[in-house]
Amino acid sequence: MGAAPELGCHPAPSRVLVAIGEGVPGGPSAGKFIGAARYTLHNVASRWNGVDIWVDIAWSSDISLYADYLVINP
Repeated sequence: MGAAPELGCHPAPSRVLVAIGEGVPGGPSAGKFIGAARYTLHNVASRWNGVDIWVDIAWSSDISLYADYLVINP
């Protein structure tokens, strides 16, 4: 389970959409791609000033995880 950076959202009214993927070496600005590893996003829970996500990656060695967040505050 990973904790995302603080996003400035309240748990009750905020909606958080998350996209995950394997990243190109060089950081998030280098992009994501679909490789052989299987990434599964199980849960997304907003909380005060942040969001928690539960991700499973089916791969046998260290691998990059990039997550994109869209926070909607109605």
